Amino acid sequence: MPRKKQTDYYDKLRVQCSAAQNAAKTLEDALRNYDFLKLPTHIETMQGYLKESAQIRKTLTQALIEDFLPPLDRGDLMEITCGLDSLIRHAEHTLQHVFALQVPRILPAAVELAAKYSRQADCLAEVIGMLDKLKKNSAEMLERTIQIDQIEDECDTIYVLALQEVFSQQVNPRELLVWRMILHYLEQCSDEGNALGRSLEATIMKNI
Repeated sequence: MPRKKQTDYYDKLRVQCSAAQNAAKTLEDALRNYDFLKLPTHIETMQGYLKESAQIRKTLTQALIEDFLPPLDRGDLMEITCGLDSLIRHAEHTLQHVFALQVPRILPAAVELAAKYSRQADCLAEVIGMLDKLKKNSAEMLERTIQIDQIEDECDTIYVLALQEVFSQQVNPRELLVWRMILHYLEQCSDEGNALGRSLEATIMKNI
């Protein structure tokens, strides 16, 4: 009986990470060029990336059950694929709430947070793209994880200052509530990116 070919984990993770990058860029574009009537189209696009990611996560989970010796620790690979899935879910969740709450206008801080999140996704893609040559690229990979952490710190600052600005203005209570929620969801996106960055950092340290 021919031996089953082992799953190319690194390739699957790259494809999944590409979906996460596209989801982050979709979120940024939807907020930067805001048109409420186009939100359903953006959400549908986002759900396509989510479906693609979920299928890859399912494939990798099954492969980890069946393969005798995966290239990295099973727990580490599961954290990475689940982390990528969570990145897309948070972006989709944010856009869903912008639509459901019928946000009338987009704050500049919201666009800035989305752009930072997109940059985080790009950094994560760079790290995941080097996983198959981890020992050779460990220094560069760790540098990227530091950048991911720094971006999350920047997002925290943007979030707090934006809340301060919103609550200092004379706006109606509904708008205050809406923007408190949307800014929180956007800040959570960067938290998810940083959580995955730390998981990757731990994986790198275990394998150098």
